[in-house]
Amino acid sequence: MSETKTCSKCGEVKGLDCFNKTAKHKDGLRYMCKACDAVAIKAWRLANPQKARDQVALYVKRHPEQVAKQQRKWEMENPEKAAKWRNNNKPYVLEKAIKWASENREKVRKRSRLQTSLLSDEHIKKLLTSNNSGISFDQCTPELIAMKREQLLLTRALRELNKTLKEIENGN
Repeated sequence: MSETKTCSKCGEVKGLDCFNKTAKHKDGLRYMCKACDAVAIKAWRLANPQKARDQVALYVKRHPEQVAKQQRKWEMENPEKAAKWRNNNKPYVLEKAIKWASENREKVRKRSRLQTSLLSDEHIKKLLTSNNSGISFDQCTPELIAMKREQLLLTRALRELNKTLKEIENGN
């Protein structure tokens, strides 16, 4: 088999790796090179925006795990863009978070218990910003979080000490 193929769009002879795969053709490759194919696909999407959106929606519906994996990868590679997107789409993000939490109550409880027991930064920020404290998430500096963590650890230690003392008193 030949190591090259001629693009039917631009007429250039290119290596087989420059052509997308397809099961529709005998040789298993598209008739246009990847560059020409990309231009044609972009033009089609611009000419048929609703059909393009419908195709994406169908793909997302059929491959939710793969889409979620790709999305997580993109968010890890683009944290600034992801944060900007979340900031610009707060109502949508909040709606999705509420829906997920209502559908995954046990996971939410587990995560909450873990954050509470480990005294995670997120848990401490929630404590600092709750109960009309007047402190916003932005004002939760690392130093403030560290001080609150120490306070909580001391409170836990005192509670355990009091419990032990009561047990000793009741035992005597």
